[in-house]
Amino acid sequence: MKKLFLTLVMVVLSLGLIFVGTQETAAAAAPAKPTSTPTPTVRYGGVLKILYSRDHVSFGYPPLITGIGISLGRPALEPLLDFDSDWNFKPTYLATNWKVAPDGLSATITLRKGVKFHDGTDFNAEAVKWNLEKEKENKVSGTDTWKSIEVVDNYTVRIHLTRFDVTLPQILSFSTAPGFMVSPTAYAKNGQDWMMTHPVGTGPYKLKSFTQDVSAIYERFEDYWGGKPYLDGVEYHFMTDAMVQTAALRSGAGHVAYTTIPQYAKELKDLGYNVAAPMNSIITINPDSRNADSPMANQKVREALEYAIDREAIAKLGFGYWRAAYQWAMPEYPMGYNADLQGRKYNPAKAKQLLAEAGYPNGFKTTLIADVTHNLMDPLTAVQSYWKAVGVDAAVNQFPRAQYVQLRSQGWHNGYIDLNNLVVPMYISVIPKLLPAQYTRPLLVSTLKPPGYAEAIAQAVGTRDFSLLKARTQAVVKMLYDNATVLPLYSLCDPIAMDKSVRDSGFGGVKSVYLWSPEKVWLNK
Repeated sequence: MKKLFLTLVMVVLSLGLIFVGTQETAAAAAPAKPTSTPTPTVRYGGVLKILYSRDHVSFGYPPLITGIGISLGRPALEPLLDFDSDWNFKPTYLATNWKVAPDGLSATITLRKGVKFHDGTDFNAEAVKWNLEKEKENKVSGTDTWKSIEVVDNYTVRIHLTRFDVTLPQILSFSTAPGFMVSPTAYAKNGQDWMMTHPVGTGPYKLKSFTQDVSAIYERFEDYWGGKPYLDGVEYHFMTDAMVQTAALRSGAGHVAYTTIPQYAKELKDLGYNVAAPMNSIITINPDSRNADSPMANQKVREALEYAIDREAIAKLGFGYWRAAYQWAMPEYPMGYNADLQGRKYNPAKAKQLLAEAGYPNGFKTTLIADVTHNLMDPLTAVQSYWKAVGVDAAVNQFPRAQYVQLRSQGWHNGYIDLNNLVVPMYISVIPKLLPAQYTRPLLVSTLKPPGYAEAIAQAVGTRDFSLLKARTQAVVKMLYDNATVLPLYSLCDPIAMDKSVRDSGFGGVKSVYLWSPEKVWLNK
């Protein structure tokens, strides 16, 4: 089967850029859209094939799942909690009730009964306690306020807190991995290394096979608590080359290209594919402003370097899937976005004026530091050019991931370092994770925090009244803007292209780009 799949992909590639050459013809030949489309009847059967554009990462052991691994493990794994856009609890997944104590120092979770893990063991309070204690043991972000986990009865768990934390619902719900539940029995039997790539959860599909750098194959879980899933299975095929991935989608070798680059997403959309593309990340470059001898320690310099960049022009490099960013938030996530901030728009004359006032009339030399995996050479080269026009000579240095992480966590000097910031609805959970209030937390340690930053973060995280949370979160965003703490470049999405047979997938939702709906998805063919 594997050979047949790869052969099909190579045949398509051998035709030589067919997907580019036929773009205009295919678009021109497309039939006129009907004025109305009848609602199709939901169908059972079929295997959803996802062409996965990244190397596989840990996707089976929640404490070590990050980023895109959430999507890869999602057919097998489910979170405890779910909430609507106003943060009202919804009994969608593994919890049927959620209640915070009046003093805010504990949260009680009532669990769904009759749920089984894929290995046949019971999902119950002891299993949840084990999972949450593993999260705390691994020091997963957000668990530092967890004092202890109590089993109240077989289907009730209570989390005791050292202080109230408004981000707890986010942590245990839909955007991060700590809320995912796996079988303690499977862990005890097989060990952590095995669990990393073998999720044993409660979801609608169970892992049938995993082949390193080739595929992850899921089959229907017949004992799924939510009823019979629509599909026979879900298959992930790993394709790190975006051109190969795009060609395979067009050949019919898959249903979903997850995720593709903007150029190919645009081509696929023009050819009639559905493309889910919500803005979900912000690219920032972050100064070494904490070093007193750095030019960036001067706020006028930081503001000047913002004014020097034409962010609207840079956003055009994204084929319609990037947007200029002027604050560390985006409109799609109103919990953090401050509409009153107008931004430091492109103004090279203003940039030169501020540099002169800061004592750098002839500019200076600096560095732009980038993670080689972030694929930022084009936008950073543009930044380099804009800064050169106002007298600032910046070298662009890309580093392997391990060295980049070391610089970001241990410090850098005379330069800006890039950061790809994933955004989630509970925005106050994003900011301190990326720019910790304390310098002892190893991230962006060379970037100076504004006066009062730690207090503002603590006030927002400790907010008990959700009607105040938005204002307090926006106040933090404004504080960072007023002090030019970080330099936002552009917001972006990770486009997910699908053929039109894919229905109710949930791909591209604003709750999390990584969280989709395998329990609902079906194929209309």
